[in-house]
Amino acid sequence: MYSIPKQPVKCFLNADLNGNLQLDSKEPQVDESDFDHLYMFSVQGIFYPVNKPNVSAYFYDENHKEYLVINKEFFSDCIWKPLDEKFFKVKQAWDSITPR
Repeated sequence: MYSIPKQPVKCFLNADLNGNLQLDSKEPQVDESDFDHLYMFSVQGIFYPVNKPNVSAYFYDENHKEYLVINKEFFSDCIWKPLDEKFFKVKQAWDSITPR
């Protein structure tokens, strides 16, 4: 499990059934049959720190081209949003300082 990164990082975002979020270098290591009983989802993507009032980060799912807002308590409503101006401003700001 990662501590909260201070810069963008490619990783997995794992959400358990209680809505608790974890960043990790891999998917949860549980039997496939147990996954649905323990987790809402495990998604590989890019974590972008935001540091705005009530928002600590965006998590970008590259496969589905959508993102999740993570609040200051490292919690989310788990409703994926379509890419929008808010997301692109943060991504562009980070990409200008940390090009891939």
